[in-house]
Amino acid sequence: MDKNNPQLYTPEQVAKILQVKAESVRRYVRSGQLKAIKLGGKFIRIERRDLDKFIEQFKIRSIP
Repeated sequence: MDKNNPQLYTPEQVAKILQVKAESVRRYVRSGQLKAIKLGGKFIRIERRDLDKFIEQFKIRSIP
């Protein structure tokens, strides 16, 4: 997808990718660790590029 038409995920889809609960994804969003788009009410979506950045920041660089 290009930046004019980004790929969007629900918290449940992101949870499946990260192998965590959807509530954990919502907590990451509330804490500001993971960017999300609010669609009104309680509906949020996470762009693929923001998910990639989130994953990258928690990668282990090297194991001693």
